[in-house]
Amino acid sequence: MSPAPPGGAFFVAQHDHLWHLSHFHHVYQPRTDMQLTSLILRLTLILGLGLIACKKDTVDPTDPDPQPDPHFPTITQVATLTSGTPFTLSGDLADGQVMDDLDWAQLSNVACFPGTRFIEFEGNQVYYQVDIPQGQELYITVTPTGDRKRINLYGYIHFNGSNTPPVSVVTSCEAGYELYVGTPDLTKPGEAQQISFAQAVNDGFTVFVAVSGARDVFSGTYDLTFELQPM
Repeated sequence: MSPAPPGGAFFVAQHDHLWHLSHFHHVYQPRTDMQLTSLILRLTLILGLGLIACKKDTVDPTDPDPQPDPHFPTITQVATLTSGTPFTLSGDLADGQVMDDLDWAQLSNVACFPGTRFIEFEGNQVYYQVDIPQGQELYITVTPTGDRKRINLYGYIHFNGSNTPPVSVVTSCEAGYELYVGTPDLTKPGEAQQISFAQAVNDGFTVFVAVSGARDVFSGTYDLTFELQPM
């Protein structure tokens, strides 16, 4: 081996490596500082785009959901409930409005109702909020009255207790609607539907509740009953 040129052993190793490269690729063209800078910038951009793509597919439960539409319909706050004493409100779907986008309800982090049952929630919806204290189980029942339209029910507990749909992640979500196989008969009189939530550990949560008509059901009266029971 020839004597080490100025620069020491590192230069020798680099020199031998470059010789091997030129031997295999016939011509070795060293990169200029500008080329190296350009390469680093491109690699940084590729890495950054990859991290962004990964982040989009990851749901952080501590992240707030997008702010709800300021024109979101009125939400009725239910009075404080007494355990063992049912509390009933009367309502009419004519006071609500259609929720155009139901896709959030079938997200894996929400799992409220599947896309195959969107038809049960495509009519007008009326919204409520109710608090559930620690050590209680809350039962919520909607009963169609009058001409007994097909009226259904869903509700969820959100991390911050107040966000309106669409949401991307919830603590729990429940939906009450008629079970069936195939195409539903939306002309049948509606039956009572019930959902429930249990609160065993934390200080308390707020439950978001929606009374919803099925497809083409934009009016119809109902009774909505809330009942707390000790666990």
